[in-house]
Formats: sequence, structure tokens, C-alpha cells
Amino acid sequence: MSDLGRLTQALSDRYRIEKELGAGGMATVYLAEDLRHARRVAVKVVRPDLSAVLGADRFLNEIRVTANLQHPHILPLFDSGDADGLLFYVMPYVEGESLADRLAREKQLPLEEAVRITREVASALDYAHRHGVIHRDIKPANILLQDGTALVSDFGIALALSNAGGARLTETGLSLGTPFYMSPEQAMGDRQLDARSDVYSLGAVLYEMLTGDPPHTGSTAQAVIAAVVTERPRDVAARRPRVAPHVAEAVHRALEKLPADRFASAAEFSRALEGPAATTGRIAAFNPPRAGRRRWVPAVLAVFGVAVGLAGGRFLLAPGPMRETRTRLTFTGNASFPAVTNDGHWLAYVRGACANAGCDGDVVVQELPAGLPSVLVAGAQRIGAPTWSPDGSALLVTMRPAGGAPGLYLVSRSGGVPRKVADLAGSYGFADDRTAAFIVRQGPVIRRADLATGELKDSVVIGDGHWLLSGADVSPRTGMIFFNGLHGSALRMGIADAHGKVLDTLDQAGSGNWEPDGRHVLVGSAGARSLVRLVHQEVSRSGRFSGRPVELLGGIPQDAWSGLALTPSGYVVGESGNTQDVWAFTIGGAKRRLTHSSTYYLGPVIAPDGGSVAYVKQDAWGSNVYAAPVAPGSERPVTTDSGIRQVLRWFPDSRRLSAVVIQTGVSGGFTHEVDEFDTGRRRPLTLDPGLVVVGWRPDHTASAVRLDGSGFTIVDSTGKTLRRIAVGDSLAPLVGLTGSPDGARAALLVGGGGRRRVFAWDAASGTMRPVGEVVAGDSVRAVLLRWATDGQLYFALQVGSGALELWRMPASGGILQRAAAFPPDCDLASLSLSADARTGACLVSDSRPDLWLVERHR
Repeated sequence: MSDLGRLTQALSDRYRIEKELGAGGMATVYLAEDLRHARRVAVKVVRPDLSAVLGADRFLNEIRVTANLQHPHILPLFDSGDADGLLFYVMPYVEGESLADRLAREKQLPLEEAVRITREVASALDYAHRHGVIHRDIKPANILLQDGTALVSDFGIALALSNAGGARLTETGLSLGTPFYMSPEQAMGDRQLDARSDVYSLGAVLYEMLTGDPPHTGSTAQAVIAAVVTERPRDVAARRPRVAPHVAEAVHRALEKLPADRFASAAEFSRALEGPAATTGRIAAFNPPRAGRRRWVPAVLAVFGVAVGLAGGRFLLAPGPMRETRTRLTFTGNASFPAVTNDGHWLAYVRGACANAGCDGDVVVQELPAGLPSVLVAGAQRIGAPTWSPDGSALLVTMRPAGGAPGLYLVSRSGGVPRKVADLAGSYGFADDRTAAFIVRQGPVIRRADLATGELKDSVVIGDGHWLLSGADVSPRTGMIFFNGLHGSALRMGIADAHGKVLDTLDQAGSGNWEPDGRHVLVGSAGARSLVRLVHQEVSRSGRFSGRPVELLGGIPQDAWSGLALTPSGYVVGESGNTQDVWAFTIGGAKRRLTHSSTYYLGPVIAPDGGSVAYVKQDAWGSNVYAAPVAPGSERPVTTDSGIRQVLRWFPDSRRLSAVVIQTGVSGGFTHEVDEFDTGRRRPLTLDPGLVVVGWRPDHTASAVRLDGSGFTIVDSTGKTLRRIAVGDSLAPLVGLTGSPDGARAALLVGGGGRRRVFAWDAASGTMRPVGEVVAGDSVRAVLLRWATDGQLYFALQVGSGALELWRMPASGGILQRAAAFPPDCDLASLSLSADARTGACLVSDSRPDLWLVERHR
């Protein structure tokens, strides 16, 4: 029996093997269905000769160590075992590509993306190293990209093979590691490797992402190993001048021959890639430089319910002009209350349905900027806003965990069972890494609890005992208390010493907290029209509000957000406003998100061959045309001048685009331009105002139609009018049109009210004839999508708020018939189909709360 037959038979009660995905030096990979959990997995089967050498018991004992690694950027190990003498292990099947696949296609990656991927892998390595696991085989093939996010696979497998097989592995011809990415000590056969070996390998991967080649190449493995041990790689900056100096320096330090000369850890390597702005302190736009102050100071604010504006004249608001770039962090539609660690590397939030009493759902953490979510607490009730410890190792959160009692809980970032610290609290936070401070009930009292034992250490009464506190925060550095609440009938905030003596107050409504330096507070308030403002305020050593307050953020609509947390370069905000993204899908099959931004899109339009989707991305500075592959990959700009573009059409060759551009200040206002997608060249094409291109013919002439439905005009690629065909006003209003695959004919959807008729028009004869009818009714919306290569006309129909469906009729005339269902969340007006009607694209809108990373730039 073949190896595949043995495997299929041995695993038939647990996995259904579907096909072979590929084979490498150590294992063959199969796509399979996990029958118990109804999910697709990758089953990796160790080579039979290796299985015989290793022995099942020893290998499986070794591999169990890696099964305990749980990290957003580590592909987990689901299962392992012995299948009729074949050793196997099971991991998730990732619908994406490997970094090796992407490098083979693109050769070099954008600079920012290369650094981001490296930092994501570095976070996974640092986590594993701290748990005593060295990867030993970091290479592009072992870095998977899922929606652009890096996942490290085969973690510890090489170590398990080495430990299980020992010297016997040399008999099989197996080399543990890949020569292009081996550290010098690994290439020389040293078995006592540490974290610095993985740092070297990751540096080699980054070198290749930046330059297109590994640091050392050769005609044989022996030649590569000799170069790794003896030669220095060519300077990164010489091969790619745009690489930032600090990135080039970090790469070469990671590639040092001696381990002692490299970064001591993957985390240190990652920090070196952050750049000067991320390592010297807060960027100038957020905090004007002060002598001797170099640490970034983040904050977490929850200012819901604040309704009184800034008052008293103490806050002088002077925000500077800023640009913002936005990245969506969550996609569940129920994320709120973000919190960011002091170093800006980790985000915590609540995922679930929220009401006044809190949220029911999960407490989730993920690494910034692009980590995968990890659930720390599942299925809890009445969850409050999480608060990070000063060192970022744990969270305080009020909740009622499943099967537990309500209270204030301490949750470790690495997981585990939450530990109750105290009964239900109001405002809460860390006085230091070992002590929690919280308000037990509304009143003037603040309690402190020992995080290790839960013992209430002491209580502090604020001022004269007549305060009704709504929030308080104890400085971990000075012990002073920043508080806010009601004193008499006035809303105030103030500073008190560790014993509760009030040192200074402001007649100011809002809430906030100390920055980690213990010398500044961040205050959030709601002003006119419920626009939230965030102010940075200095506090003197004597506990007085001092210095000139600086507004960090302003004008955030309070009714469109669900929490705010600062990061080193911007902030994370939970928004409930309408957002949209571009998706591609196969008819009746899977769909894939192509964009991850809150910007405004027009289009999208899928290419005739179904391989790419073009769309217009709009923001405050203009709009540009972008194109993204339907298969996994990254979008690329087709234009970069921020012109105002509104309508896109593909040429039949799927390599060129045309777009309508609004020329402000120009008579007529419209210009058509042709973008050559494969070369990036663009040329203008002037058309009469009011003409819209139906399609481009193979001879590069265009079919165009007037928007009022009175007639057609044929133009060539220079905009010259070749022929005009009048069709009369009887067909108005024109509500849809599409060109035939050869560009010589067009189909029209016309009529109003509850009746839609379909006509076909022939360019050669200028004749118009009826094809069929869509008896829609007032509650049915109909959109004409495509004259496809199969000779059918395809429509999108939606009855009321029901399912969005694909219908078709022969272009030669016939009956409308249902073909398939569209993804239920596609926007009807944005749908487009490929020429064979098998692939589509659309916009997906979402008005539910999600979290966004906003990075600010001058």
C-alpha cells in the first residue's frame, strides 16, 4: 500500500485527506478535513525514512513542547501522532500564501511592509524564546501570510527532529535548517543554539525582503555555507538606497558572524526597527519636547456620559494641522473599550454586546499593529473597560466570568484563570505592578488591594469627605491621586496626595488618568456638539496643575465611538459610524476582503479575466485608482496624483483601465484618462461632457452613451466622435447598460416604476430591439451587471430587504432565470462581474462598532 493509502486508512476516523499540497525536505503536506471539528487542516507527514530513524515515542514527546506555544503570530499545533508507522502533525490550513511565494512573485517588498512582517515574526520568536523554544528553521517558506499578517509555522519541529533523532539523522541526508538563512554557528554544526541563531535567520529574511536576494548565495549548499561563515553580505543601503539608515544598521547587526555581536533577543531586534521616532519618545505632534523627558507616555480614557464642555479658561487649545492614516484592527462589529500598553505594543479590548451595565462577551488582546486576536476571557458578563498594568503583563477588568462571581479581576496577558481582586468596583487602575486602586462605591473613598492576595491594604478619603467620585487614578511614580467627580453642585477634577489631602482643583468636567511619568495627566471631556477633546496637562511636584495645557486630539464625535487609547504615533478608537471595504468573491463560493481601511471607496470594478479588482480610494486629500489581486496579495496604486476620479472601466485585455476625472475649474468638468495597469503610464482622453463609457472595443474604440438616454455616440481612443445613433426619449429613463465582449453591441435596462425592460443595441446597424423584461415591482431593485462571454446577460435582483441574487437571460432574448446567490452583505449598487460571470467584487458596509488604529503625521 502507498504511503498516502496508509495515511488515509489510518486517519479515516479523524481526518479526510483531500489532496497533496506540497513536499519538502522533512515532510509531505496534505490538505484534509478535520471530521470532529468540521474544519480544514494541513496534515504534515514526516518522510518515511525519517520516521523509521526517529521513533514515534521520542518524536511525539519532543513535539508536545511546541503544542503549548500560544501566540497571535504562531501557527498552533492541533494534533500529532503515529499513523501506521508514519509520524504526522496537524496545523491549521491557512488560506493565503507563504512569504516565499510572495517573494517569488514580487522579488522585493515595500519597505514599511517588510519591517512590519519582520516585527510580527520577531514578536513570535521572542515569545517562544522566553518559553525555551528555538525555531531553528526561520525562512520565507515557514512564514505564512494570512490577509497580510505573518504566521510562523513549524515552530520547534526542527528541534524536535534533532532531539529525537540525534546523530542518526545524518544517515538520512536531512539538513536541519536552510543554508541561505542558517546562522554561522548552525551552519558549522553547533547543536547548542540559542535565540541569537533565530535572530540571524530573521535578519536574513528581512535582507531578502528588502534586496530581493538572501545575504549569501552560491551554486551549491556547501558554497552558501562557506559564504555564511566567512563573507560579509553586501550593504543593504547600497542595494536599495531608500532603506532607512536605522533599518539597514539593524539588519547588519542581526547578521553579525559572532552571536555576541548580534541583538541579544528578537524583541531587541524589533525595537531597533522602530526607528528614531519610536525609540526617543513621543512624536513632536503629540508632545512638545521637554528637557530630560524621553519616554512615550500613553493613556487610556473612558469619557462616556460627560456632557459639560471645557470651562474656566485654564485649557488653551491649540491643535496643529495633522494628517491621519487609518487601519482597521477588528472585524467583528462588536469591539469596544480599547486599552494600549505603555510601550504601545499590545491592545486589549472587549468583544461583545454592550449596554449601560457593561458588555457580555470576551476580553481579547492582540499585538499592534497587525496581530491576531487572542481571547483571554470568554463568555463573561457585565465586562468593564480593561486597564493595563504599568509593565503590560496583566489587565484589571470588572466582570462576571462564566461560573464566577462579579468583581474586579486580574487577568494575565499570557492567559490562565482570572483572579478576583475585590468586589465590584467603580473606577479602577494600578497603583503599581502589585497594587490595585479602585472606588468601591460612589462617594469620597478610594480603596487599595494587594494583587497577590486580594487583601484590602488601606482606604483613602478624598478631601473633606463631600466628594462624589466618578473616577480616580493613583500615580505609580508619586502616589498622588488624580480624581474627578461632583463636589457640592460643581463638576470638578483635582489632585490629592497619597493620604487624600486635596492639593489643587479645576472647575472642569471630564475624566482621565496619570501618564506613567507621574507628572502629567490626560483629560478627556465632551464639548459643544458632543465633540470629545483630549488634553495633556502638566502637574507640578507640589501637586498643582501647571504649565500650558496642550490639546492632543479634538473633534471626535462622542456618539460615534466606543473608547479611545493612545499609541506612540496616534490612537486606537472604537467607532460605530458607517464603514466599507472592497471584497472579491466567487459566485456561490468564498469571499475575500481586499481592503482594510475606513476610507471611502468608489467602484469596485473587476477585470474581465477576474484576476484583479480596481477601485477609487478617496480621502481628505483627493482620490486615486488602486488595483488589488483577487488571489492573496497587496493592493498597488495605479495613480498617485490625488485627482478626483469617479467611474472606472477595464479594457478587454484586463491590463488597462479608463477613468473619468473631474477637472475642477475646467469648462465641462470631465476628462477621460487611460491608465496602463501593467506599465503605470497614463494619457488623457477628452470626451464630450455627459458621455459615459459603456466599454472598450478590441480595436480601442469606445462605446459611450449619454446619461439622459437620448442616444449613443461611438468614439475612438482619442475621443473623436465616429458615429451618433439616436434612440429617442421613449426608452428613458436609462437605468443600466453594459457592453458586449466584442465591444460592438450593448444591452440597456430601461424604464421606471415597477417595470424594467431590456434592449439590445447593435453598433453596426444602429438598431435597437427588445430582449426581455424584468417585471420587478416597486419593492424589487434590479441592476444590469454584465454581458458575459457565455452569451448571457447577468442581473442582480433584490426583493425588499431579502437576499441579493444573481439572475440571467440570453442576450439574444429569453426568460430571466435565477443563477446563484450573492454574499448577503454586498452593496447592490457596487456589484461587478468578470467576463465569465464566475467572479465578482462589491463593497461591504458595516455600521457596527469596531476598532481602528489612527496614525498621525504632519
